[in-house]
Amino acid sequence: MKLIPVIIIVVVLLFSTLGFFSGLVYISPSKLGVITAKFGSSKAPGKVLASEGEIGIRENILGAGYHWIAPFMYEVKRYPVVVVPANKIGVITAKFGKKIKGDRYLALENEIGIRKRVLGPGTYRLNPFGYTISLENQTYISAGNVGVLINSQKGGVEQNKVLPAGIHFINPKEYKVEIVPIGLNEYTLSSKKVVRITDAMLRDEESPVEYSNKNIITGGEMLFPSKDGFNAGIDVTVLWELDPKRAISAVTKYGNVTELHDRVINPMLNSAARNEGSKYTAKALIQGDTRTKFQETFTKTLSEYTKNAPLKIVAALPRKIYVPVKIQLPIMQAQLKQEEMLTNREIEETSKIEAKLEEQKKYVKQEIEQVKADTKVLVLSIRAETEKEVGEYEAATRLQTLRIDLETQKIKTRIIDILSTAKADVIRIRGQKEAEVKKLYIDAFGGVEHYNSYIFATEALPKDKLPIQIIHSGEGTFWTDLKMTDKSQLKILSDFNRIKKAMQLRK
Repeated sequence: MKLIPVIIIVVVLLFSTLGFFSGLVYISPSKLGVITAKFGSSKAPGKVLASEGEIGIRENILGAGYHWIAPFMYEVKRYPVVVVPANKIGVITAKFGKKIKGDRYLALENEIGIRKRVLGPGTYRLNPFGYTISLENQTYISAGNVGVLINSQKGGVEQNKVLPAGIHFINPKEYKVEIVPIGLNEYTLSSKKVVRITDAMLRDEESPVEYSNKNIITGGEMLFPSKDGFNAGIDVTVLWELDPKRAISAVTKYGNVTELHDRVINPMLNSAARNEGSKYTAKALIQGDTRTKFQETFTKTLSEYTKNAPLKIVAALPRKIYVPVKIQLPIMQAQLKQEEMLTNREIEETSKIEAKLEEQKKYVKQEIEQVKADTKVLVLSIRAETEKEVGEYEAATRLQTLRIDLETQKIKTRIIDILSTAKADVIRIRGQKEAEVKKLYIDAFGGVEHYNSYIFATEALPKDKLPIQIIHSGEGTFWTDLKMTDKSQLKILSDFNRIKKAMQLRK
């Protein structure tokens, strides 16, 4: 009976634990959780998301992480987060909120409809049942351009704002951006079909019958009549300039750059070409200084015509002027004749120069041969002089060598004489010294007889057989034992003492 309360507590704890973990919800960083309430009061008709205490999909969402939701009351479903890439923007459409007041087209915060605010690149957690996100391109304006804003709601151009070069997050539902080039711009008109005068026409080998009509010209994108009644054509490049302030006016009045070309530059070009071209004959337009003058007046006239336009004409450059073949062909033939005459003159001058060059070549060749001969003589002279100097040097060297040999022989003879004299002196001195030494020996020994005895004893007799008798002395003195020796032995002992003294003197 005592275990029943414990079992009850364990069961309660077990069910509590299971209930807790069954309601634990994990949302990963790339997801969001949408909550649906299973119980509550019904939503108002037309209401998209449920509020607190209402049944249905809730407006609030679950972010990344762990959450505890009562599983018997709520259901959680996971949906991907909204990712806006680096080169896009996100346009928000809200499915719930207050109605837009007035004539506004875009919704503010807490209003239903397309929102004015856009999402830049990044990650967003928005309830997919409450919002729709459409990805749109960012507005990119390159260098040398500006963006003029055209209001999609009002249908007009924003007069006080232009977009500079760069990247902009512009809601395409609010504005359309017209890209307008600023600074110096080029507009060119060129002929798509050009009649070419052939070489056969220039040499009168082919008659341009089909071009005999004075109104048939060789080309030109813009046509105008000349002073003498002929048709003329022109290819032209216009350099025009537009500043950012005038860009707004240009878009307001003409819409875009193409319309600016078609409605301003083209008509004014035609008018300026007709007015200025009619002041010159067809021949004058393609000859001499008239063409330069025509370009100056053409630019001035075009600038005057466009002074009220939002653009500024910098220069109008006629790239080529076309006139009828029957006028251009004779001029070109005359130019060809002139060129041929100049060419022949140049050929003649070239021939003269070539003849003079050949003459100069011969002269140079002669000079080269003369230089070679002079060089050969100079080489032989230098060689003979060199050989002479070498012979003299060799003779002087041999003479000097003989002199050195003679002096060497004299020195050698002198050395031999000195050595012979020195040798004789050495022998003489050595003899004298030996005689003096022998005299000292004789004196030391007390006479010739004793010296001879010494010589005989040291040199004549063998050293290992010299008769020496050792006298032993017993008790008493050495002299008490002399009676044991004979006189000859005493004599030898006496001689030995003399020899000893002589040896000491010799040392």
